[in-house]
Amino acid sequence: MRRFYILSGLFLAFPLSSQGCGLIVNPDTSRLQLTSDAGTGDGSTGPVDGGADGGLETDATTGPQDGAIDGEIDSGTSCTGAATCTAGVYRFCSGGTEVTEVCTLGCATTATRCAQVVPSNVSNGTDFKQTPPATLIVNSTFTFDTTACSSPSTDTAVESQNSGSVQVCVLYARNLIVSAGVTMKVVGDKPLVILADGDVTVHGTIDASGSTTTAGPGGGAGGTSAGGNGIGNAPGVVGNPNGNNRGGGGGAGHCTAGGAGGTGGPMGAQATGGAAGANIAATLEPLEGGSGGGRGGDPSLGGDGGGGGGALQISSTQSITVAGSIHAGGGGGKGGSNSFGTVAKGGGGGGGSGGAILIEAPLVQFSGSHLVSAAGGGGGGSASGIQSGSDGADGSDASTGLAAGGANVASGGSGGGTSNTAGAPGADRTLNNSSAGGGGGGSGCVRIQTATGSTSTVPTTNPTSGSGLSYGTITTD
Repeated sequence: MRRFYILSGLFLAFPLSSQGCGLIVNPDTSRLQLTSDAGTGDGSTGPVDGGADGGLETDATTGPQDGAIDGEIDSGTSCTGAATCTAGVYRFCSGGTEVTEVCTLGCATTATRCAQVVPSNVSNGTDFKQTPPATLIVNSTFTFDTTACSSPSTDTAVESQNSGSVQVCVLYARNLIVSAGVTMKVVGDKPLVILADGDVTVHGTIDASGSTTTAGPGGGAGGTSAGGNGIGNAPGVVGNPNGNNRGGGGGAGHCTAGGAGGTGGPMGAQATGGAAGANIAATLEPLEGGSGGGRGGDPSLGGDGGGGGGALQISSTQSITVAGSIHAGGGGGKGGSNSFGTVAKGGGGGGGSGGAILIEAPLVQFSGSHLVSAAGGGGGGSASGIQSGSDGADGSDASTGLAAGGANVASGGSGGGTSNTAGAPGADRTLNNSSAGGGGGGSGCVRIQTATGSTSTVPTTNPTSGSGLSYGTITTD
């Protein structure tokens, strides 16, 4: 917190004689009587004389004329009493001098001081460090792994959250700068929480997205041949087989629902697609990533589900400026495979849902060509008799649009995003011996918290509205 100190001055007033004595500047001390005064002003019973008052020496007087002045001079202090904080102004004594601090967030409610930012999710035992490392500057592309949760440049810690069972990796900084043209890629099994006791500026990219079947930090993995269903709070379900027909895998849900997998085969012999993950309306407390999409129908030829987007929290005591991009998109589902000499063909995998991005500081501002995105991944396309389906696009590739589904005879559904759009269902294929496309993953969640609950400019986000984008106020104490 920036502090502005106002030092109170000490003003002394001396009475002047009615006979017009003037103010002497740099007097000749040899012409002054500096003996003790026997006047009644110092408790003596003798007559008042014209000599100089010795009150600048140790003076025990409590007389009405100079007692108050002497008491301040002789004690060496001008500020006493307990600290106070009222109307957003904190006053306290330091070395005998009153210090006044203007509280930008008002006064604390639990102690006599200025209010401080309390970070979400990790305020129970973890807070901004009082003496964190120096400014961290990311000036070349690198990868930070939350599984190891270690850095040679700054302090880190694995901490439990205030609620839930998911642990997070906490990275401490004084100020954080991500330079233009570079990417800080975040991977691992835990969400990442960045606590900055200063300013955060993002000119480049922070990417906590899932990529195809690999989840982002703290996200759920896509479904594979081992079980088939995705992992997470709202995973997609594996597509169903029916004879030589195969359904597509369901897309995972998060802040919007995923899309169901398409149906393969004609009436009477249909292989239904996997169910989609639901909209779970996440609050980002606790901080958790997106879920994985379901595998396409067929244990050997079905496309794997896309991984869920990661979870990222950036908390600052001062300000956060985003002039670059922050991503936590879901991974695209894999396309189904074909195998010459067999009739069955694999259904497309469901897309992973977008992850979670929480940005909180007294001041959050956006500039330039910025983007904050947690779009869902596209579903994979189905296989045909002559070729495999193509993979769905990752949510991080969607920019301000929707991640496309993979193509082939039955396309995968697009991922969720933009104006509260859910993941699209995978395309059906109604011929005999057919497989269907995977459903798209639902969008993730973007939440911005400031001192006022709003920002001065409308940020460019994906999703742009609805349950996937929310605002709130920071917590202080």
